[in-house]
Formats: sequence, C-alpha cells, structure tokens
Amino acid sequence: MPPDWLPSIDAEYTSMSQQDDTSKMRDAFAGLFGDDDDADDAQMDDAAIRKEFRKYDTDDSGSIEKGELRSLLADTLKLSYEQVDEYCKLLLEKLDAKDGKVDGKIEWKVFKKFYRKMLASEAARKELAVKALTKASTADSTKQRALDLFARADKDGSKTLTTDELSALLRESLGTLAESISDAAKWDAFITDTLSRGDKNSDASWDADEFANFFGKCLAHPSLVEAYTKKVTLRLQKPS
Repeated sequence: MPPDWLPSIDAEYTSMSQQDDTSKMRDAFAGLFGDDDDADDAQMDDAAIRKEFRKYDTDDSGSIEKGELRSLLADTLKLSYEQVDEYCKLLLEKLDAKDGKVDGKIEWKVFKKFYRKMLASEAARKELAVKALTKASTADSTKQRALDLFARADKDGSKTLTTDELSALLRESLGTLAESISDAAKWDAFITDTLSRGDKNSDASWDADEFANFFGKCLAHPSLVEAYTKKVTLRLQKPS
C-alpha cells in the first residue's frame, strides 16, 4: 500500500479521453511565472476581488504585505504556510516591482490583476498550487520524506535505484496511471525514459539526490502527482 502521505490519485485522475482539455493548461513545470495577455484573465467582478483584498489586508493599510499574501495563498490553495512560503517570497518581489514602488507591498491595482489571472478560477488555482509546491520541494522535511522512500525502495542496499527498483516504486505510487499502462513493453519504456530524464551523472541509475529531485517535483503532494500524471499521459499519447 502507498504511504499515508502519498494518497491514491484515483479520485482525481480523469479518463484518457478527457485529457485533451489539459493541453489548454500551462505546463506546470515550465516556469515559476506567466505573463499572458489580459485576454486570458478569468472573469470576476471587481467587488468580489476587492472583498478578498480587504479580508487579507488585516492592518487596513491599503496594501497586501508578505504575511498577508502568505495567508491568502495558504487559504486559497488549501496548503500550509510552509508549503507556500518560498513561492510567496518570489511572488511578492515580482508583484511589488509592478507598481513602480518597491516597498514590499502590493497595491490594489496590481493585486486585482494577479487575483484575476491566478486565483479566480479552479484551474488557475490548481496550477498555482503546483508552482508553490514545486518551490517548497527543497524544504528539509520534503527531502527527508524522499530519502525515507528511497531507502525503502533500494532493496539491494546499493545506494542507487535501478530501473527495476524504480519500476516497483512507481507501480506503488502512481495508482491509476500505473494501472492504465498495461502493456509491459510500454511500461518499461516509460520507466527507462523517466530514469534517463533524471539521471544527471549518466550511470543508468538514480542516487538519493537524483531521486529527491524527482520526488520534490512529481510525488511530494497529490497535486504534483496529478500534474505529473497528466504530463505523462499526454506524452504517451503522442505517436512514437
């Protein structure tokens, strides 16, 4: 059975026929920020966004500061303060620079545009959650979880994961995605491809750091597992 902290993605995983819609979403791992045109902004009434602004402007200063932004992200994305903290620092710097006065505060006009683009729709919130979790993947607690899982998967005690060990680990961790790849040759090709993408020293195996990098980006949270599943599914649908 998968560890308690890595729940099954069966409830969240959509059928293969529904995956075309995911092509409309930005690649969750393409970058930290997007600068799309205003035409992509979700439609949301200014009054509703103003209500959120006032809710998190807890000191009534007329702007959003770091602690307030962190609270907003944690509440809206349903993540912990720890999970959003690193991303919050980068986001604050980016948004603060947009109002022409770098003072560690986000003014209403900038906040409104940010909220419309990145928090007003469920799809946008999911994507932002993945970005925040990706930045949190370097946290000590996440790396320790990765190392614990690595040690359990390293059956021969070689301090590396071979293709067979990685295969067993992903069969356990990826739920419906693993079940959907029923063809043995296709599964083996998927494992070989996955290992080669993260094999930084080209020794046909993963050491603990290489696995921890993969874990932090793809397995550390159900939202990351979901995003990784969609990415792999689209990759497998492409003609070979």
